[in-house]
Amino acid sequence: MTLLTVTSLEGLRCISNFKAGTYWTSGSNEDLNCDSEKKYAWCSTGFALSAALLALNEFWLPTNTTPTALDRCLAVAISSTPRRGVEHRGCDQTLPFICQYNVDCPKLCVKNDSLFDSVGNLMNKAAYGIWYNIGNLTYLLGNKPVTWAGNYQQCCALGMEALNIDNAAEQTGLTSLTTVNKANWSANFNYWTSGTWQGAPVGKWAWCEPSGPTVFAKNLDWEEKQPDNKGGNESCVHFRFVLNYTGAVLTDRNCSNKYIFACKSTWATARTHCCRVGLTLASMESAGKANCFSKIVSKFAPVTFGDFWLSGTDLDCDSNFRWCSMNRAFEEAELRWKVGHPVKGLDCVYLEVRSESLLLATADCAEKKDFLCEVRKKATSQKAMQTECAEIWNITSGICESLKQIKVFNLIIHETEQIDLLLNASAFLATSFSLNLKCFLKCIGVEVGLFDIGSGLNSIKMLREIELVSQEEPTRLQQGFVAHDECSGKKLDDECVTAYETFKCGQEKEPALLSKIVQNNFGNSTIFQPPTPCVPPPRTCWISNAFPCVKNQTATDLLNKTRSDGKGALSSKSNVTVYISYQVPNGMLNPIDAYKHCCSIGMKMLEPETRADVNFIMKTFSSNNGALAGETEFINQSHEVWCQSRKVLPDNMYFAEYRYPCAPSILIADHLGRGLIATTMGESDIVDYFLYPEKYNSTFKQLSKFICIET
Repeated sequence: MTLLTVTSLEGLRCISNFKAGTYWTSGSNEDLNCDSEKKYAWCSTGFALSAALLALNEFWLPTNTTPTALDRCLAVAISSTPRRGVEHRGCDQTLPFICQYNVDCPKLCVKNDSLFDSVGNLMNKAAYGIWYNIGNLTYLLGNKPVTWAGNYQQCCALGMEALNIDNAAEQTGLTSLTTVNKANWSANFNYWTSGTWQGAPVGKWAWCEPSGPTVFAKNLDWEEKQPDNKGGNESCVHFRFVLNYTGAVLTDRNCSNKYIFACKSTWATARTHCCRVGLTLASMESAGKANCFSKIVSKFAPVTFGDFWLSGTDLDCDSNFRWCSMNRAFEEAELRWKVGHPVKGLDCVYLEVRSESLLLATADCAEKKDFLCEVRKKATSQKAMQTECAEIWNITSGICESLKQIKVFNLIIHETEQIDLLLNASAFLATSFSLNLKCFLKCIGVEVGLFDIGSGLNSIKMLREIELVSQEEPTRLQQGFVAHDECSGKKLDDECVTAYETFKCGQEKEPALLSKIVQNNFGNSTIFQPPTPCVPPPRTCWISNAFPCVKNQTATDLLNKTRSDGKGALSSKSNVTVYISYQVPNGMLNPIDAYKHCCSIGMKMLEPETRADVNFIMKTFSSNNGALAGETEFINQSHEVWCQSRKVLPDNMYFAEYRYPCAPSILIADHLGRGLIATTMGESDIVDYFLYPEKYNSTFKQLSKFICIET
């Protein structure tokens, strides 16, 4: 047996039933017995203490006393009250102790650097299997059978940890994969986990994690009659997906058997979660921005401490530490690091919030932390961008204050006039720009993604903007592309001058197009005021991505002949033929059925382009329920487009109060004539409800009719 380790909160709860008292653990930061490079370690097993565990207040015994330099050993205090936790003690003190059986976990977890490119990116990522994001976790369901030990080694080689399940909620999340993807399941079914009882009494299960073994949480789901230790040699945990309501279950298996490897990680999904909703994992690239965050924290934060992932890392970026969401290198003069940081070998950057103090620090990317997404105040993103950029280039003195006026040499630029220079070609071309003002323009371009640090114009982004603004009308599109070719090649010694000359060229060649691109990216109301009540889930082309559009020529011919069928009738709108459905009883229209019916008669769902089109829908229908208005997709931070036409939705089409709910939503035309409303199903996922209605007991009764229009 070995001296006690407490490797998780679950383990701490387990020993709470022991007799009240204070007991030695094997934890220490004493150099004599522990690896000094690891700082805190369990001397009985050789594993380092998890940095994530050390950061949890619940792990430590509450105290107002700071440990002395001699208090280098760790003890655990157990009380008959909920007061419990680990504390520092002098190693020469006399205390009772607890011995334990210890699960034998692999001691070495070695990343295979040959699998990564020179900047730390995993090469040929898809070659290892299927990747899923659930909440703040990334899972890799592998593509190669290995032994249990091979599973651990394979995940370590990929810079991940072997699959473990921290709690019942995480297992439920994995089960959801089988329901959401049931119709097109592309993964396998049988995978290894890091679970085992090797080295401990039978059935004393623990996960083998990089920081050592941690006991199983309660209420994990095992397959019926499992574990059974068949043959007396099933000491490792296998994970099985079942494509029914059973979902994902555990079984015990012989460790030498071969199942497919499975891994998980955490940091990357914080960035993914922000990006999938059109936001970015926050960056703290300037002292002025840090000051803003300090004010936000002091005003809004419900607690005065916490650790939050930022986008900074020296993995997955071009070189050294960079703000990945901005592709911007760290400017060390602007940064405020915690003492002793950055630490070599800790690759991801987080923000340590303590009272009103905000400091940058580094940690293992696999740690679990909250995360910050980049947001700006609703309806003032234009002012926010210009204020931040003006601060960087010394055009104003206060980053968080409203601009009243800014004096640049002999030029007075009022708070809206800075951006107006990009909206007014004659004013732009008549203005004498200082170098700082040119850098301000470059900063604005970088903020919205039109320019890259160190490489001039972001051509992919700009070409996409031209496609959106021109609505891909051939003549306008061609004019935009020609102007891009003429203006994109500007390469001068100074990046700010390059940005200015590029903007100037655009004002000379296609001023109307440039003005529209600027308007789309600056004055947008999709940006939220911090602190937001939620991160709004994006709307996606969830129907057309899941179902092909299949035309039924027989049904089309019959409809053209009779002008009606069992679900609706043909009509005309501005010399365009439309199909208007009959009212569906009880408001229980399924958008998928509407989409399929429009396709079957050779048409598509109506995608209103103006507020007048929305009003037409409501005048057409006399119903107490809404009408379906096509499906939309979020495009970066500034646009929402119709999935079929790819046309941008103007702001005045929405009923603003219900534009960005905190749950998955679809757009419907409001029956009260207030515009397009984002409609949800409370805590349920409305998209999942329509895709897999058999999972739900509730019903959706807010859609009565739909319109199809000629393609």
